[in-house]
Amino acid sequence: MGNPQGNAKEADIAWLAGFWDGEGTVSLQFKNGHLRTRNGLISPYVQLCGTSVVALERTHTILTDLGVGHHIQWPTLRPHPKAMSKLAQWRLSVQGMKRVAVFLQTVGPYLVVKAEPARIVGAFIALRAAKTTNTPYEDAEWALLAQVRTTSLKQGLVAVEAA
Repeated sequence: MGNPQGNAKEADIAWLAGFWDGEGTVSLQFKNGHLRTRNGLISPYVQLCGTSVVALERTHTILTDLGVGHHIQWPTLRPHPKAMSKLAQWRLSVQGMKRVAVFLQTVGPYLVVKAEPARIVGAFIALRAAKTTNTPYEDAEWALLAQVRTTSLKQGLVAVEAA
């Protein structure tokens, strides 16, 4: 088996994990349904937003070297006086079971702040790995969705209290 880190250096992966800990998200996304009736799609995703092109280029290079498929989006700014004072913000996302699994395998061990959401998302991926796409979600999978949402909320509250 080859090097799971690909061409990325350990220092680069640690930098990326630190950047993701501060500016990123590791979570489960729920869409196309209603939580109350438990119908819809649960999908793992990690996302990072920023305004620094240098940080985006470095992040893109590291993820590419790690073999983590990702998508970069640059929303267009409307010519509005208030928008003119804002910097253009990019959004980098990794979505889907396989891509997020590779991200968690390579970057996950270096995460500190996002370690608990990464553990929960990894547990969700492990539960779904042997199932087909059409297999209904089980109670344990719904519980992980609730748990990652609660964990993210608690992290936000701790950050606000610390400030």
